[in-house]
Amino acid sequence: MNQVSNISVSIGLVRKELETTLQKAENYLSQFSESADAAHLKLFADEINLARGTFKLLELSGADALATEILSLIGDGAVKQAIKLDVLGHALIGLTQYINVLMEQEVDHPILLVPAINMVRKVGGHRPITESHFFKVNLRPKLPAVEKPNFNVKPHLPRLRLMFQAGLLRVLKDQNPIVGFKLIQRSLVLLERGLRGTMAWPFWWSCLAALQAMADDEYELTLARRMLFARVDILMRSMIKNGVKVFTSQAANELHKDLLHIISLSPQQGGLIGDIKQ
Repeated sequence: MNQVSNISVSIGLVRKELETTLQKAENYLSQFSESADAAHLKLFADEINLARGTFKLLELSGADALATEILSLIGDGAVKQAIKLDVLGHALIGLTQYINVLMEQEVDHPILLVPAINMVRKVGGHRPITESHFFKVNLRPKLPAVEKPNFNVKPHLPRLRLMFQAGLLRVLKDQNPIVGFKLIQRSLVLLERGLRGTMAWPFWWSCLAALQAMADDEYELTLARRMLFARVDILMRSMIKNGVKVFTSQAANELHKDLLHIISLSPQQGGLIGDIKQ
């Protein structure tokens, strides 16, 4: 049974109860905003916790995560009451709208809740989650055979990084990002070719494809996506200093996952992007 039919059946069983729970939560939060009575905030938390149990049962990871963040913020005594109330209100609206869309379309897209989750996390002083947080992928698949390079790329790595940085500056400052992407692409093409046959190759192969997806499909250049390539630059610096062993680190794995998520969003099914999707 596919995801759509699974969600359709599951939502159908709990729809009325979930709608009632979220409506009660909204009412209790409204009462708390008027009375500042902690009892109403406690009742609001109880309804959110009840909804969270349903999300967990239905394996709705994004809704579960947002409900968890809401409960965490409720118990955070360091956040001013006015700020807490405002953020809780916006988070509840986002959660309710998402569940309404989910009920209509019967397809779970947890990535849509990442902005709301990060809004709550920011107020609580927590690190934001990445766009690929809910994306699941195998970082160690069986890879296609590629010809090893007939040149030594190692002496050229510092120059390639300078080329990458020249493009990155244009992208970060929004100064002709198209030219910036072209400079980055030139450096990535040489890195991908020069590092074939090493443990670094899958990363640079993915990086090149992610850049192509963002440029060809005209992705919105959010701050997180701009900073994605700033993180690539930091990893490149580490590779130049410490060698390809850096690609076994957690930071490299997290960045690789973020790049693959960018690729997964592309509608393209052929060429470099299609090869990686395959």
